Amino acid sequence: DCGAEAPEWAAINLGLMMCIECSGVHRNLGVHVSQVRSLTLDQWGPSVQQLMEALGNARSNAVWEASAPDGVGSGEGGERLEKPCATGKNASKVTRQAREAWIRAKYVDHAFISTDFGAGKTGGTNGGIGDEWLHRALYEAAGKGDCQAVMDALAHGADINWVNRDGTTAVHLSCAHGHLGCLELLLANGGMNSVYLEDVKMMAPLDYAEGKAAIGSGS
Repeated sequence: DCGAEAPEWAAINLGLMMCIECSGVHRNLGVHVSQVRSLTLDQWGPSVQQLMEALGNARSNAVWEASAPDGVGSGEGGERLEKPCATGKNASKVTRQAREAWIRAKYVDHAFISTDFGAGKTGGTNGGIGDEWLHRALYEAAGKGDCQAVMDALAHGADINWVNRDGTTAVHLSCAHGHLGCLELLLANGGMNSVYLEDVKMMAPLDYAEGKAAIGSGS
C-alpha cells in the first residue's frame, strides 16, 4: 500500500504483504476487511503459503487499484487521493493520515476497483452487471484456482456462497480440484466452512483439498 521495502506483515484474506505502519491501519479496518498476520511471528500453513504465492502485491493491486494505476484516484466523496510512497528518501515523509485515507478508500470503499468489470453483462442490479453472471464469475474462477479472478469478483460484490443449480458452491469446486490457495482465499473471506461431497460426505474443506492436491501431485 505504500511501496515500503522488506514488508514483514500480510493480510491473508487479501493476499498481500505490507509494512508495519500499514499493518496498523489494516488492523483498524476490522477482520471482516483485513486479516493481518506476521511473516515471522505467525505460523503459516501450506494453504496460506499457496494463497500468497498465487496473489501477492502485484496481482492484488491489479484488483484493488485497477482504476488508479498511477497511484492517483478519487475517494468516495470525489476527493483526490494519492498513494503513499514510502521508498527511499520518502520513507519518513508518509503520514499516518495519508496511509489511512488511501487504505480505507481502497479496501472499505472499493474506490479504485475496475469500472468496466463485466462490461456488457446485464440483467442485475450490480452497476449494470447481471447478479447471476457476477456470482458465476467467482464460482468458475474458483474451479480454475484463479485467485486473482476470485478476488476481482469479490471486490465487485459477488456472493461467495452462491449456489449453482447442481447444489455446489465455489468452495465445493476448489475442494474438488485441490486448489488449496484459492480455497484459503474463499474461507478467509466468508466461504462456507464445511462441505458435503459424495465421496467423503461432510468434512473440513481444507482437509479434503489437501488430500486431492496430494493425489494430483502423486505424493
